[in-house]
Amino acid sequence: MSQWFSFKEDSTIEFQQAPHRYWPPEIIRVHQLTIPTQPRRQIILTGQGPMWMYAHASAVLAAAGLEGQVRLAGSLGTSEDLTSSRCKLHHDPDTPRAVLEIEFGVGIQLTEAAINKLMEPALKELESSGIEELCITGRANGKAYALAARKAVENKIATLTCWTPADGLVVVHSKDTTLLGQRLEPPLWMLPYIKPPEYSVIVGIIGDPNCGKSVFSLALNHYRSLINCRGWRLDCDGASPTPDWYLALYQLDPSRARTAREAVKIPWSKEMEDYIAERIKRLRQFFDVAIVDLPGGNHRVSPPQRVPNHREVMIREVDILILIERVDQPTELAWRAALAPHRLDNRIGIVLRSKHPKDYPQLEVWKDSDGTWRGIIQGLDRQKKPDELVSAFERGFERLWPVLLRHGRRSGVGVGE
Repeated sequence: MSQWFSFKEDSTIEFQQAPHRYWPPEIIRVHQLTIPTQPRRQIILTGQGPMWMYAHASAVLAAAGLEGQVRLAGSLGTSEDLTSSRCKLHHDPDTPRAVLEIEFGVGIQLTEAAINKLMEPALKELESSGIEELCITGRANGKAYALAARKAVENKIATLTCWTPADGLVVVHSKDTTLLGQRLEPPLWMLPYIKPPEYSVIVGIIGDPNCGKSVFSLALNHYRSLINCRGWRLDCDGASPTPDWYLALYQLDPSRARTAREAVKIPWSKEMEDYIAERIKRLRQFFDVAIVDLPGGNHRVSPPQRVPNHREVMIREVDILILIERVDQPTELAWRAALAPHRLDNRIGIVLRSKHPKDYPQLEVWKDSDGTWRGIIQGLDRQKKPDELVSAFERGFERLWPVLLRHGRRSGVGVGE
């Protein structure tokens, strides 16, 4: 299957599920998006597409004089709070190039009205800037990327790229269609805005299913944001992801959330594992700390395969592992045994034993005689919000954070023309 989109009733473009979860960007060049001969003026964009795909489709529609309205499956969009979000146009008046940075607050699901309000000043600035080349980047959703792309094309911007941590710098609009979907090295002029770190650390969160590792990774990422450490969180369970919209929906309707998540599950493949490993590697080039929520393995077999064949390619990109295990089901020895054949067992640097997920959150940590940091953690429940967890875990996180930073490696990013 190579068709990444489908048209429905000449009014909806639905992005299709990739065979191995993730579409390579070059798909937009190999199978170019074509518009029906008599489309409606407003086209709905929806489906499981990455940010660059929403931006590209919106740009194609704008070039045809049409408007794309985005409907994100599962996205609640209930918040009007913009205090932790920002949108800024980084532009040197002496050059025709700029970076549009859109940053939603961690865990924030903004309404469409709030997104428009957040982006309006920067998009107005874009109108009078004389910019010819624009890069859209930042932690946002398809609505924001599509809106930015439409305004860029309406303002006659010749080249439009998207830089996302997972996929790098991708060309989404260009008069030269042979460039579409190309991954580029960041050009020299862009580096002051991307700000590659000298050192970075990839923190992997592991554990058996239903131990609370996804909730923990969200809380740790929220703490990272609060201390102004530049970073990212990546969900690495390609077969059964735990996206932000699922966690937001779970707080309101757990049954509906579980049903929606089941609908997007697909089998693991070697191609998926390789692609995720490349995504993790890419994070190192741009962030001080990246938190990766790793899959729990195959537990439908006995004994469970915690590191199935080839899954180790993802874990090799990680500098330090935090293992979450339940007090009533200890798994440290089993995880170390699964990692040992790949010489990765020594990357477990922190072991936290989880108990009473429904109770008030607590975290107590200490350093063991063997150098491993250990702790007891309570309250890892999906219905608890990250800020509530961080408030309770803060003292423990303060002690563990220097442990994570000590495992940093020198990073680097190639430079294009």
